[in-house]
Amino acid sequence: MNILDYVKYALSLGYPLGPPLAGLVPLLLLIWKVGKYRWDQGDRGWKLVFARLFLFTLLVSVPLFSFLTWHYVRIWGLPDGFGQNEIGILVAAVPGDTDRREQQSYAQAIRGLVEDSPDLAGQVRVRLLTRPLPSDPDKQQEEALTLGQRLHAAFVLRVIRVQGGYESWITIVDQPDFTRIEAHLGRVAEHQLVEIDKLPLPRDVTLLARCALALSLYRQDLYTQAIASLKQIVEVELPVASPPRPYLNVLLGNAYCNSRDRDPASALELAIKSYDSAVQQWTREIHPIEWAEAMANRGNAYTFLSGPNRQTNLQEAVRSFQLALEVITRDRNPFEWAQIAAGRSETYRMMLAAGPDSKSNVREAMRSADLALQVFDRGKYPLLWALTVGNRGSAYRDLGGPDNLKEAIRSADLALEVLTRERYPYDWARITNNRGAALRELKVPDYQANLRQAMQSFDSALEVFVREKYPLEWAMATSSRGAVFAELDPSSPANIREAIRCFDSALQVRTREHYPFEWSESTRDRGMAAFLLARAQGFPPVPLRDAINYEDKALEITSAQHNDIGSVAALDIRGKAFAELPGPDRAANLRSAIESFDLATKHHAREIDPLSWATMMYNRGNAFLMLPLPDPDANVREAIRSYELTLQVCTRASNPDLWGKTMHNKGAAVLQLRHASKADLTAAIQSLDMALTLRSPDANVHAWAMTTIDKIMVLMKIPEERVSNLTDAIRLCELVLHTAPRDRYENEWTAANRLRDEARTLLAKYRLPPKIT
Repeated sequence: MNILDYVKYALSLGYPLGPPLAGLVPLLLLIWKVGKYRWDQGDRGWKLVFARLFLFTLLVSVPLFSFLTWHYVRIWGLPDGFGQNEIGILVAAVPGDTDRREQQSYAQAIRGLVEDSPDLAGQVRVRLLTRPLPSDPDKQQEEALTLGQRLHAAFVLRVIRVQGGYESWITIVDQPDFTRIEAHLGRVAEHQLVEIDKLPLPRDVTLLARCALALSLYRQDLYTQAIASLKQIVEVELPVASPPRPYLNVLLGNAYCNSRDRDPASALELAIKSYDSAVQQWTREIHPIEWAEAMANRGNAYTFLSGPNRQTNLQEAVRSFQLALEVITRDRNPFEWAQIAAGRSETYRMMLAAGPDSKSNVREAMRSADLALQVFDRGKYPLLWALTVGNRGSAYRDLGGPDNLKEAIRSADLALEVLTRERYPYDWARITNNRGAALRELKVPDYQANLRQAMQSFDSALEVFVREKYPLEWAMATSSRGAVFAELDPSSPANIREAIRCFDSALQVRTREHYPFEWSESTRDRGMAAFLLARAQGFPPVPLRDAINYEDKALEITSAQHNDIGSVAALDIRGKAFAELPGPDRAANLRSAIESFDLATKHHAREIDPLSWATMMYNRGNAFLMLPLPDPDANVREAIRSYELTLQVCTRASNPDLWGKTMHNKGAAVLQLRHASKADLTAAIQSLDMALTLRSPDANVHAWAMTTIDKIMVLMKIPEERVSNLTDAIRLCELVLHTAPRDRYENEWTAANRLRDEARTLLAKYRLPPKIT
């Protein structure tokens, strides 16, 4: 638009011409003065026109006047622009309202409502637009939209005088979540203008402003403030052009989910309530895609909802994802489909602690992650690819076993190629922490080296997960760090005390009220550290009782949440602590230990972690052997049965140390039977011989000597073939006496020497004298 067009436009809108004319007069006077001066100097005609002074005056003054006139026309009647984070409302001039009384009435009614709302008063601004708008409705809307964009306003209220009153319209500027860009707010009669503050119109404008404010706060990640505005919006009747109510409910649910740090249980429950409202309003039949997306968000909220109904919440999350996937298919909505599949994967992974199906849940988590990765290509969606690969690695870690743990570490390394600390510090720290967790569990090829690498990973994660900014993540990494301290050197009281310090720090954040699941994990680990401290100090009663108390507290939550994995781990430590607890109630303590191991079996310990269950059965057998009267033979046979259960799972290849100890104890247990049969003694010899295939003098003289001595005692008990068995016993005694010198293995040497003497005495008794011919 050139200057003439602007002048015409200004004249059509009734711009005051005083300022431009006031500038034109001195301009013409200047041109006349310069021309007269050159005329007096003798310049005429073209010589006058092209005189340098006269030409310079024209070239400077005319464009300058034109620019100033254009700028005046452009800014005349406009207020100051609104700030970036302000919600601006422009009230346009009312045609024929020369004293602006009517315009002020509208503006003041809106200002009054804004000032009465503390959350709006600091963010919403109402200003008058004194420039008149075109009378044509279409051009009026176009001009209002242009001026609103120039001044960064959110709304322009336009009032058109009609017979007997005013028609009110509102222009919605750059608010993509609103359903329209223009809306009719109703008619105001002339006699109602005096009490306009009592009419619905200012309330409707204020509600629209509140919607815009809530959306602005949500986009700025100011979720707590957004919740305050959204809660007020969804509870009232909204004016025309507002964002859809179910959409606002979804945003409210998202805001609750993203602001759950202080009170996660309450926030997530409120989020689910908001999502439920959204799916009731967005029915599957009428709004299938929106309904499915809200249902998927509902699944995410249930995934992270802790509390006593943890298992039920996870099942409800899976159901929500499944319903969403019935609508959002890979063919029609591949990206959204992959997002839901990734969320479903994370939920199934958290269902690890769900009874005998825990491994199948992990495998389902991996399958869902693999499906998501078919869409999340690394080249096209590098961030989502990396996040999904990282979560898939966590599922491999949950599956357990050396190969799966190595795959978990490899997956974390792949994810970290994209999730760099500089670009994605939070996700980098989370995956780094997960990598450390996999290293901590990997016992091959060098467990101590793996633990040191795990410690480095947790320390690196804690550089990002500072307590003030990420309290829950900080507690998670701190607790993992404590577990590494406990395992680096379980015989070092200093290491174990550092582990205890880490667990106690984590429990300051992982409170029972807000994070019951995580609280039970750290409480269980705290009990484990107390048991290790007791073992390092020779099993005094105080730390053992501390261990039992911590595990009992953890069991209150794990049992209520049907968290079988957590319950099994707590019962294992509780059983071992009771088995070592001294005192006058020794028999009761041993029975409590056995009870703990039996309860762990009921919690599907064998299905969850077969080798750990085998260790518990081994400890159960030891407890039965130590259990005193009234029926020692029954106790011994129950111990032998426990060892046999251990050997059903534990092989020489899978855990040679446990296998060797179990074979030894199974054979040695027969020595405590008061009525051992030949079959019992023969089976004992076989078990001890199997143990001796692993326990050699070259590997461990002490272990070999103890097993050999037990075999000698069994040989001396076999009633058949006495001479042969006693001869073998004497030979083995001499082998022990030769291999285990007295100065280094006094107990073993003394026992072997005593048994050799007894065997020689018995052999002399049973050997027949030679025949006399």
